[in-house]
Amino acid sequence: MEFKSLKLYLQSYRMVGMVHESVVNSILSDLVKTIKPKEMCVNMEFGIHGGLTAMVFGEYLSRETKEK
Repeated sequence: MEFKSLKLYLQSYRMVGMVHESVVNSILSDLVKTIKPKEMCVNMEFGIHGGLTAMVFGEYLSRETKEK
């Protein structure tokens, strides 16, 4: 996957009204479908107004990885 495509894809979520966990799960799902990894982790840090920060993590393990 080329960097510019990934950057544009991630930027498409900037103005979408979704819960942070849903954004991470959607991105993780799309990346798993595209790349087909054995394992993948998506870590995102959301800057929220008022000085608060939300850090959300999503993880994928393929069936063969889970069976080990």
